[in-house]
Amino acid sequence: MEFEELIFDDEITENADSAAEDTAGAGKEGSGAEEIPAGIAEDTGEDVQPEETAGEDPEDSAITVTEEPEELLEEASEDAEQSETKAAGQEEEAITVTEEQEELLEDPGEGSPKAPEHGSKPEETASEIPQPAPSEQAPAAIPEEEIPDSGSGIVKPVLIGLFFAVLLAAAYVYGINYYGTHFLPNTFIDGVDVGELTAEEAGEKLATAYDDHLFRFTGRDGAVEEVDITEADPKRDYDGIQGVLSAQDRRLWIMSRKPVKEAPLPFNGTFDEEGLKKALEGSALLDPEKSAPPENAYMDFDEESGHYVVVPEVPGATVDREIVTKAVEDTLRKGGSSLDLEKIGGYISPQILSDNEELNNHTNTLNALQDLHAGVDMGADVIESLNGERLLGLITEEGAVEAYVTGLKHRYDTYDTENKRLFETHDGNYKLISAAWGWRLDEEKTLEAVRAMVDSAAAVIDPSRAVQAETETEAESTESTGASDGEMPEEPVNPYLVEAVWKNRAVVHHQRKDYGSTYAEVDLTNQTVYVIQDGNVVFSSPCVSGRMTKGRMTPEGYYDVKLKQTNKVLVGYKPDGSVDYRSPVSYWMPFNGGIGFHDATWRGSFGGSIYVYSGSHGCINLPFAKAREMYDLVYKGMPVICYY
Repeated sequence: MEFEELIFDDEITENADSAAEDTAGAGKEGSGAEEIPAGIAEDTGEDVQPEETAGEDPEDSAITVTEEPEELLEEASEDAEQSETKAAGQEEEAITVTEEQEELLEDPGEGSPKAPEHGSKPEETASEIPQPAPSEQAPAAIPEEEIPDSGSGIVKPVLIGLFFAVLLAAAYVYGINYYGTHFLPNTFIDGVDVGELTAEEAGEKLATAYDDHLFRFTGRDGAVEEVDITEADPKRDYDGIQGVLSAQDRRLWIMSRKPVKEAPLPFNGTFDEEGLKKALEGSALLDPEKSAPPENAYMDFDEESGHYVVVPEVPGATVDREIVTKAVEDTLRKGGSSLDLEKIGGYISPQILSDNEELNNHTNTLNALQDLHAGVDMGADVIESLNGERLLGLITEEGAVEAYVTGLKHRYDTYDTENKRLFETHDGNYKLISAAWGWRLDEEKTLEAVRAMVDSAAAVIDPSRAVQAETETEAESTESTGASDGEMPEEPVNPYLVEAVWKNRAVVHHQRKDYGSTYAEVDLTNQTVYVIQDGNVVFSSPCVSGRMTKGRMTPEGYYDVKLKQTNKVLVGYKPDGSVDYRSPVSYWMPFNGGIGFHDATWRGSFGGSIYVYSGSHGCINLPFAKAREMYDLVYKGMPVICYY
């Protein structure tokens, strides 16, 4: 390097000056002066005393040596311009010369060199030193003694280190001064890199870094919207930048190249509140009319499982404008430009969640009642089921059981004694028939049965309400002119499924033709009997009904077959109670008290107007073959409709 070249040349000059001083000292002492052999004045790191030669004037010797430093200075000046490589070579050559000089000092002889001539270069190696002529006398041997160390080998690295220390110190001082007006590297303010910038430059960069007036909303289900809030004119006040710069420890600038530092800089975010409200009005995410509303969790009946379940709440996407607006204002004051609506609680939440204790307890209660399979058997294969919710209402609401039974009567009763009922005949005609027929509920007895069942169900969900309920046996009223003939209904298998008690029964429920589609039809005017099965006429026969006189004519109305018997003797009585007649029959099918269908083998003809003057006591007389055929078609409880 260049510094090494300069130091090396200084060493050469120093050695040359040292040699000159030694030579001059020798001249003053006279005979004590010795001549320095040529090439020994190289940079050896030792002070070599000149060797005294025989026959020479000491002054001449002194002059010869004294003139040598001037030559060395001139050569050193030239050598200073040489490259670093040549200087290193010179150092090696000097070491070689030194070794040869030591050999000459130990054994000076014929080949010893003489003092260097004018113009010789000290960097020449020992092999290039001129040899003395044969006629020249060899210098006397130099006595062995310790050659003092000049110290140049230690001075060189010290000087180099000192140079670099000064250089580093200068650079460090420069850095301290530089970072007195500039931010340290990797310094960030509010997320913006201001390293190596002045306070003014940092302010300009910060001002432009946040001039985007788009406010970003992140919503549910990945919804993202950027709203232009230019109307709000949001700004940031960074007046404290110089204070942050002054507060940094510039002495540590040399160690601040890699770590990233966030310099705390408080600022004031300002905006126009009215302008912000107007800007937010254009947001689709914040518009409740464009967002799904939240839905509370609720209980519902699952048809597939047959149980009640809790339907989870639906969060929806409707925001609370008041909360969101306040959050936006706070964010702008802090210099922010985005919000996550979910994180700030900006959505209107459902009020009832699926883990609501009250909701779940209610659902469990209803399922417990649902599993009872409670209800009322209305007859004719109709079950009035009570689901868990309806049954709970009967348990908890006062007067609910009474209202429920009254409702059953209104829905199912078809019995009417005051108004005639419209009947559609087999051929499509209509007849108004005044007769007591249809369903008539025994409200009192049915109420008792239902109340007992409800009390038992209450004990399932609240044992403290357990009661000892005795269910009375249901019996048909003796007032019934229908199917209720005193027979007792079967005991229900399910204790929570009770049977309704009827005063009168029909065949089917909830149909205008409550007599159904299979029945016997008696046209008393045309003296014909029909059997209808599933809406189709499967039997017809002429007949003879009761004579058209008081007490014997066959009454019109709705009835049902009470029983079926064969080989029966029919007995008629007079008003005084005596026997009027005895008539054995093969097929007997009563439907209205003592009035019924039977064969009449004593008659030779049927139909026409026979009934007017020679009719029966009220029964429907049939030919034997037809009576047998009809007997196979009818069944107990089959409706019978008679009309004129």
